[in-house]
Amino acid sequence: MVDGLEGSILTMYSTKIYEVAKNMSLTKHFLGTVGIYISPKLWDKFSPEQQQIINEELAAGALSNTAELIKLDAEYTQKLEELGVKFNEVNSEEFNQLTADVYNQFPAWSEGIHGTIMKELEAIRAAQ
Repeated sequence: MVDGLEGSILTMYSTKIYEVAKNMSLTKHFLGTVGIYISPKLWDKFSPEQQQIINEELAAGALSNTAELIKLDAEYTQKLEELGVKFNEVNSEEFNQLTADVYNQFPAWSEGIHGTIMKELEAIRAAQ
């Protein structure tokens, strides 16, 4: 039995989880992302000017992607509400405190990753 869900609004809609889960917690700790990977061997073949252009375009694409995801979240929140899903607001600061120790359970993760993630989350939450 599924009683609730947290995660991506778009995933909840596209996978039809709303058929079995009518509650979703809005922790706002997850926004769909796209990773772009390139080997150092290939990257080093680009000139510094080409690398700069690529980095600038990736940064612009990230901003565009985030703006589109925020817009789609609003659209699909409405669709899910029409399908009977209830969205529960979450105290983000309390959520962060309660989950902070998770980062200590993975020693192979980069040192300071918790602070880096929290900074990014603050920016995402401020934009919504």
